[in-house]
Amino acid sequence: MARVGYLFLQWGFLENDLRVRRGDVSALKTRPDLQEAKRIRNLIAHGIIQATAYPEETAHLSCRSDDGIEVRVTLSELVAAIVALERARIEILKGS
Repeated sequence: MARVGYLFLQWGFLENDLRVRRGDVSALKTRPDLQEAKRIRNLIAHGIIQATAYPEETAHLSCRSDDGIEVRVTLSELVAAIVALERARIEILKGS
């Protein structure tokens, strides 16, 4: 669950950096490299059902999407989303 918190922390940092540097967060909607991270963040933020970390299973979060379908977010998907947010933030801070 620590990585879930880190995802939200990175999302918040990115939003703040966009507001400070560009005046709004519209880039979150238009950057193709952030769409999967956005999808994962929204699934977790608005639809988390449970977290599972049994040794015989891949660690994952179960979430309910807007259309009511249960979706699994694996640990590797969560980490990939965090990496995408970190990369975007570095680019923004460098002025790209």
